[in-house]
Amino acid sequence: MKYSGYEQTSYPVMIDNTAIGQVEIGYYGPYYYTDNDIVFLNNINKILIIVGFLSLIMAFLLGTFMAKRISTPISKSIKAAGEIAKGNFKQRITENYGTREMAELTDAINHLADSMQSQENLRKRMAADVAHELRTPLANLQSSLEAMIDGVWPANEECLESCHEEIIRINRLVGDLEKIERIEAETMGLTFSEFDLSELIKHIVKNFETEFYKKDVRFNFSGEEEMITADKDKISQVVVNLIANALKYTPTGGGLVEIQVTGTEHATEFMVRDNGEGISPEDIPYIFERFYRSDKSRNRLTGGSGLGLTIARAIVDAHNGEITVFSELGKGAIFVVYLPKFKED
Repeated sequence: MKYSGYEQTSYPVMIDNTAIGQVEIGYYGPYYYTDNDIVFLNNINKILIIVGFLSLIMAFLLGTFMAKRISTPISKSIKAAGEIAKGNFKQRITENYGTREMAELTDAINHLADSMQSQENLRKRMAADVAHELRTPLANLQSSLEAMIDGVWPANEECLESCHEEIIRINRLVGDLEKIERIEAETMGLTFSEFDLSELIKHIVKNFETEFYKKDVRFNFSGEEEMITADKDKISQVVVNLIANALKYTPTGGGLVEIQVTGTEHATEFMVRDNGEGISPEDIPYIFERFYRSDKSRNRLTGGSGLGLTIARAIVDAHNGEITVFSELGKGAIFVVYLPKFKED
């Protein structure tokens, strides 16, 4: 037998607060185990130590695995972000991760790379387009002046008017760019007034009657009175740009341009539809970008400067509105402009 030792405690015997004796109680304590009990307890302790040690190993291995599983996509995301910051917009994370948060992180990095790649392509294209738009009138102006200096052309009124037209074209192009910058930077003040959008469109259409007649294009307007609070001049420019764009791409003879004005309690929509050649699906995402023209030949008779729709979108955005386009090749295009009826503070 195993025991810790003999223990004895004394208790006084009292009668009427007088001690008449003493009782002593002794016992073996604090435990009293057999040899089998001690062996069993020792085995239990060994098992607990082994289990604890194995648990530490498993926790370490599992922690290492989980840390690697979490850190790997983060490390790749950091690396991809660093490459994007250096201008390598082709960097992508292709691995699929089971964790939803990690998948969302990698998707966000890939989306950022796609967006930056698109913006870089547009920036390069814009630089090339600006150079092209300025090069043509400058080259014409230079050749005309050189011809007059060399005596090939006489410096008469006709030649000077030709040079003057090229200067006006350059000035108009620069003015359109400045206009877009002012609108997008919200530095162009908007003069709000209340007016009937349907009446404004009808008035603008009258200015296009001659062009519609020359091109033998029919026009149809539908809509009731729709009062809105906006900058009348800027909204007029949006309407003019959309009508001119629709007329430009509508075929001569048998073509049709339609405008429809509808409204709700808080908003007004007007739609400009044509039955022209339409816009290809690959061009639609970029149709509102500066200098973008689906006509790759860049013919001014069919493409213009490529700033009309950009200006229209900038004006609509300044009014807290929205402009969208729907089109199929060979079936024409539909431009829809949404405008709040009241000025939003």
